[in-house]
Amino acid sequence: MSQAVFRVAGFSMVAMLLILTVKRDHGDLAAALSLAACVVICTLVFALMDPILDLFRELAEAARLNADMIAPLYKAVGIGLLTQITAAACQDAGQQALAAVTQTAGTVLCLLAGLPLFEAVLELIRELMGG
Repeated sequence: MSQAVFRVAGFSMVAMLLILTVKRDHGDLAAALSLAACVVICTLVFALMDPILDLFRELAEAARLNADMIAPLYKAVGIGLLTQITAAACQDAGQQALAAVTQTAGTVLCLLAGLPLFEAVLELIRELMGG
């Protein structure tokens, strides 16, 4: 894991220097390089997520939860990460309003992804109340 931190940090620094160098004369190319760097870093990090996903599966099995109860968690985490990266890219491009709307959309989509959990809690409350 520590090697991954150094790889991500090193790649980020090199990408930042390259982007700053290119940005003076070719702003549009700098934005494309920034997005490409984000994709590379995400690929590096997402490849390391297996232990986290394994732990989530183990916790779900220990709590006797079916996959339908864990799926919204995965979706919400994915939506949150993608929204954060997208909003940051919008901010880097000087599009503050677009970044804000992207963050709002991500929040709404996380809530939508969590609806099955809210419905399950509501059903449990109804059962406990005898109705």
